[in-house]
Amino acid sequence: MEPRLVYRFLRQVSDWVVDGYYSEVVVEGKENVPKHGPLIVSPNHPNEIIDIATLTISMPHQEERFVSYWTMSTMFRNPLVGSFLRASGAIPVVRSSPKSSSKASSSTAVPNTTSLESTSRPKSRGEAEAELSVRARLFEETTRVLAKNGGGVVGLFPEGGSYTGWRIFQVRPGAAWSAVEYSRAKKENGWEGPEVVIVPTAITYTDKSKFLSRVHVRFGEPISSVPYLEELFDDSEDVDPNAAASSVASKMTEELEKRLTEMTVHASDWETICAVRAARQILWTDEDSIRMEDWVGVSQRLADALDGSGDSAEVKDALAKYDTLLQHAGVKHSVLTSLRPFDFGHPLLSLIFGLPRALVRLIPFLPPFLLFLPGYLTGLLAEKVFRTRYEEAKTQIKGVFGGLGVGISILTAFTLLWRAPSEFVVRRLVLGNKERSSVTGKGVQVIYSVGVIYVCLTALWRWHKLLVKENYVGFQRLTTLWKLSRSSKSSNVDIQPYTKPVYPAASPFVKPKIMLKDGSELPVDPAAFKRPRPISASKILPSVLEAKNDGATLLVSYLGNAKNEGLRRYLVDRGANLHVSD
Repeated sequence: MEPRLVYRFLRQVSDWVVDGYYSEVVVEGKENVPKHGPLIVSPNHPNEIIDIATLTISMPHQEERFVSYWTMSTMFRNPLVGSFLRASGAIPVVRSSPKSSSKASSSTAVPNTTSLESTSRPKSRGEAEAELSVRARLFEETTRVLAKNGGGVVGLFPEGGSYTGWRIFQVRPGAAWSAVEYSRAKKENGWEGPEVVIVPTAITYTDKSKFLSRVHVRFGEPISSVPYLEELFDDSEDVDPNAAASSVASKMTEELEKRLTEMTVHASDWETICAVRAARQILWTDEDSIRMEDWVGVSQRLADALDGSGDSAEVKDALAKYDTLLQHAGVKHSVLTSLRPFDFGHPLLSLIFGLPRALVRLIPFLPPFLLFLPGYLTGLLAEKVFRTRYEEAKTQIKGVFGGLGVGISILTAFTLLWRAPSEFVVRRLVLGNKERSSVTGKGVQVIYSVGVIYVCLTALWRWHKLLVKENYVGFQRLTTLWKLSRSSKSSNVDIQPYTKPVYPAASPFVKPKIMLKDGSELPVDPAAFKRPRPISASKILPSVLEAKNDGATLLVSYLGNAKNEGLRRYLVDRGANLHVSD
């Protein structure tokens, strides 16, 4: 068994981060991941480094198979970090820009996965040779990993970058070309064993940057290279081997994109995603009541129904408006729905009366809360310091720095438990018997420290997981009541800018697309990315409540149409409540 200690350490850290930040991780399709043979795992990429952590802890056969990830070459520039990454099995890759599309590269013998330069400027001979050399090293290293010990595992994100979007925008040919190059090397070297397979993988977050949200990982049916081998190794005189390889890579990439799209939520535009998010909250109130196994299916059916055509246009606009107002106000639909009529009439009194109950709820949560408090503080502080426009970067920032805060807290607790109680145990067990040596005393201290302290910290971790959500929701309720107590129906603020969904910041490596019904693409209006200046929640909460009622009324009425009977039955079977009161 290969030790790969660095990889094991990173996998354990990944488990702590994901388990500590998200409330649930559900994995499906493990049977689609072969235990033996060369394997390329190709997931979508919505959440930066958290995707790597999530995939790592979700992979089947973890003790037998380690994943070597394609990793940005810039991360290897630091000698210490580079050595650490190489020890974990990472493979350096130069990430390309959107201008070097998969379509452009499909006509060449070698995929354009490395160039960061615009293709509008012709490359010199030296630049072209250097680029080919980089690509050759990449696929040589990938092939070496796939061939190791009869079949290794390579993980790569074919979208070319992490982003927040409303569909799969692009799938680049890196995975397909890795399979092609491995098949070529296998035939050339006469290697025995199974052919390489690509496993499309969908990683879905209910709300990726929000604490205690949930994650779903689905391993799809493998794409085998076997059906493509005849075309790849066609030795007819009129067949160019490079053209054949390019054709195979293009077909495998198209199949990978098709499967990733089917396994994830895809919509025509961001407004539809916002409308779907509001619809889920209205129909289920608490989105956590939706089984993660049903999450993508529920979301996709709602997206198809609320595509903005026909009589769904008004419903879509109303729901997107409500969702956008919720985002700007910083409140949750589930919290608003849980409030009583008295809370809206006298929110300040409700806040005052709710404080004792919140304190009572906090008392049993206090011990683990104190242990995790440094993590909360460092995570929030890092989010303020490292301000980012990218939603996918927020989890990484809060998770990493929050984890550091918790790590410092645990180390402090470990030190205190080591120095004080363990010395007492040693005095009672060792010094009480004058014949025992100091070595025995140290041995008792180590056993105590490793055993008792581990048990205590593990208990506090689980204690925290058990009670954190209840207290977190209670805190959200109090903050919402505070915002309501400061709101005024007579506010003359123009809320129009806060009713239009703001498109997520575009990744420099991924070009966003609005897909029209005829299959054509529409450029996103630059104004859609412009976020209005922050506004106090108290100034727009009356509009939030009005939009809530409008959205719920229109949605329930729309789903009540006879033509939506199939959708209505599907949603009800999965727990939706179609008798939503205003």
